[in-house]
Amino acid sequence: HIFEKKIIILSSAETIEKEAFEKLLIFVEVTFETPSSIAKIQDRAFEKLLVIETITIPSSLKAIEWRAFSECSSLHKI
Repeated sequence: HIFEKKIIILSSAETIEKEAFEKLLIFVEVTFETPSSIAKIQDRAFEKLLVIETITIPSSLKAIEWRAFSECSSLHKI
């Protein structure tokens, strides 16, 4: 695979802010350190990550806001 870039969310993070990773075209995977404290992924946080393929959602997550993963056309594993 040409792209092997990961976004790693630190275990201390509680929220992924609105548009935090929007349009970052080089990332193919999102992972969360364990134990994860993430509770919310805000609106359009990962929008238009066109080559993102995988995201692992931790059990601590309580809310995913509107369009958090909008236009992630390669996303095939959650």
